[in-house]
Amino acid sequence: MQFALIGAPRGHADALRAALDAVDERGILTILHTGDVAVGGPEPNDTIALLEARGIPGVQGESDRLAVLFTRKGEALRKRLDEDLYAALSDARDRMGAAKVEFLRSLPRSRRITVDEVTIVLCHGAVTNQADSLGPDDPIERLRRQREEANANCVACGKQDEPWHKLVEDTLFVCAGAMTPGHGRYTVVDTGKRPWRVEHAVAG
Repeated sequence: MQFALIGAPRGHADALRAALDAVDERGILTILHTGDVAVGGPEPNDTIALLEARGIPGVQGESDRLAVLFTRKGEALRKRLDEDLYAALSDARDRMGAAKVEFLRSLPRSRRITVDEVTIVLCHGAVTNQADSLGPDDPIERLRRQREEANANCVACGKQDEPWHKLVEDTLFVCAGAMTPGHGRYTVVDTGKRPWRVEHAVAG
């Protein structure tokens, strides 16, 4: 079985479209995302629409959560966020319609998916905390604790700009990184091989 994990789109619909086209050309049917969907690029509505149209399972990223909070807590966020992130949130909310904000609100913070007897836990940051993050240089004991919490064959996470993967005992940790204009990042995991094969790719 193969599945594809797409990088954080961050409002770059062109990059997301390129990644999805590349995955389709490879005949991969299972596609997942780990959040940070709409904030950062010029096309939050089109980016969300692409995910909605395909029904791609995913989770809420930290910037997605902040975008949802922006209407009620914009002034409070201004005081605690850096200027660039606040400006990106403000721009995304100005562009997004209510239905798209509701899509972001509806995303779970984590989810468990089983495909062909392979169990995948999707999270944005860490298994235990949406706002936290995981990376390849984390101490092995920390990743082992996350592995125990997930109790899955694969932990697919986000929040990092660059893609990475690491096998911790019998659990694969994988991140597809983040998209930038014209660069649709995605990662393909092939569970039909032993050990599993992981390919990080860029389309566009």
